[in-house]
Amino acid sequence: MNKLLLPLLATTLLSAPSFADNSGFGVFGAIGQAKHDIEITNDSDTSFAIGGQYRFNSNFAIEVRYDDYGNFTTVSTEENIIGDNKISTDSLSAGVKGAIPLSDQFSIFAKIGFSSWDINTNYSYSSLDSSFSGSGSLSESGTDLYYGFGGEYSINENIVIGLDYTMLTMDIDNDSPDYDIGNFSLSLGYNF
Repeated sequence: MNKLLLPLLATTLLSAPSFADNSGFGVFGAIGQAKHDIEITNDSDTSFAIGGQYRFNSNFAIEVRYDDYGNFTTVSTEENIIGDNKISTDSLSAGVKGAIPLSDQFSIFAKIGFSSWDINTNYSYSSLDSSFSGSGSLSESGTDLYYGFGGEYSINENIVIGLDYTMLTMDIDNDSPDYDIGNFSLSLGYNF
């Protein structure tokens, strides 16, 4: 019995460090392209993100991140009035990430969570004959579900590069159209 138990115990103890290598904290930064899609228009801008995660093992992690999706401008003409809207969007998100390692260095993942988002709009308008003009700002905020998928490549045990696509649909209110952001980003991370 001891002859069987001793090799089993030794194997278990020797494999424990590989579990420890897969768990822990990490931080990352990302740059990408966010496609803003509202019922009346769509546009793209550069996006930036910073965040952190805790990996429980090689298959499961939780992440918290801040995303700045950039901004875009819409111009509209209605009868004798010209309007100009500059819209910027950002979010703070928390979610879970499930990964499937395909090799020691490469894995694919899917993620889902909640984003607390803010939309800020600065607008101006004027008549075509310049007889009147005005400007102002509006803000909307809310919390909605986000989801995404991607892949990660471990350069070494600490440095990871990733590529992912994340989708966020912001349900603004009953009178406004939904605002969708599809964000394609490249990330660089450091695992502690």
